[in-house]
Amino acid sequence: MFYKLALSIPQALLAISASRTMASPALGRSLHSIQYVADVPYYISNADIKSGLENDSITGPCTVIPYMDPTTTDYVRDIIAAFSSEDDVWSSEFLDTVVFDRSPSNVQPAEDVLNLLREHGTRNVSFRREFLGGQHLSWGPYWLENKLLHKVSRLYSDDVDAFVMSTVPSEEDPFEYRPLGVAIHGKYNPASLSIAVPSRMYYKRSAEFPFAGLRIAVKDNTDLQGVRTGVRKLLELGAVVVGKTKTTQFADTEWPTADWVDFHAPFSPRADGYQSPSGSSAGSGAAMAAFEWLDFATGTDGCGSLRSPAAVEGLFSLRPSHGVTSMEGIIPWGAEFDTFGGLARDAAILETISRVLYDSHSSDACTRESTDFVRRFYC
Repeated sequence: MFYKLALSIPQALLAISASRTMASPALGRSLHSIQYVADVPYYISNADIKSGLENDSITGPCTVIPYMDPTTTDYVRDIIAAFSSEDDVWSSEFLDTVVFDRSPSNVQPAEDVLNLLREHGTRNVSFRREFLGGQHLSWGPYWLENKLLHKVSRLYSDDVDAFVMSTVPSEEDPFEYRPLGVAIHGKYNPASLSIAVPSRMYYKRSAEFPFAGLRIAVKDNTDLQGVRTGVRKLLELGAVVVGKTKTTQFADTEWPTADWVDFHAPFSPRADGYQSPSGSSAGSGAAMAAFEWLDFATGTDGCGSLRSPAAVEGLFSLRPSHGVTSMEGIIPWGAEFDTFGGLARDAAILETISRVLYDSHSSDACTRESTDFVRRFYC
């Protein structure tokens, strides 16, 4: 069931939420599979889901909210607050159209709920029936066009040149990724890639998927298609790959800028921005230090390739024992030395992921609750 809301809002807001058959220039404008919402670029997934809307003239940003009986103003207010505080992809402009998912047929919206949505600039409200198309929706931001909903990813600029490519999941296989060759931030950063970052609201963590929605970057010496490495473990537990990060040639020792030939070295966000990012997991270290929207970055370490970037970027990392996880699908610097691991800003995230990566090789010695530390040093 669809409701068109008559809004009592300032003229300035009316200007950006004007009725349209195509997205209005201020609220949403398109560039192939890229849409702008309030001048923020978004990548629009090709996969579509039935919205339940009857009006096919509505095109633009949309928010999906799970229906609750009764749907009260407190419930809607809490949902909007959660979106605002927990998601760096959603914005209030996505409230232009609101779809309540899994609602019973012939539901009637309460007038106080409609008034609350009007206050937030909502023009259209729809109630999507239970099991429409046999598919429940993840709540969060979407792009609505021709009565179909498309998931969105916000495009962030790679300001430190840490990535060699942006990736998006394949629509056929969630474990496969394809490159997204987009550089949409040319006005400010002409040489920077745009990294597609999905909404955190699409994912709900559970015992089965403890890393659901965890955004990770993968060092470019690691295969992504049909991998059998530790990356596969993270994907099976719900992690999402947003891109591949730069590494030195053959993961060898290189120092900027003389040694970097094929690509410019990543810029370290520390200090004056011109310090060495170290290596060889240089891109993973720079990305983790620079971007709050990234949760974890993978890397390899044969002779300090994780530990050195962690040291210069102020991150947490470790070199696991050789052989504790498979290196299949990874181009090694030295097969007798290389190990697989990662970097994080949060020690708790590093610990949690390390337990998963190295679980089959864990022992009482490395998992016990108490730890003995060195208490006396001699120089």
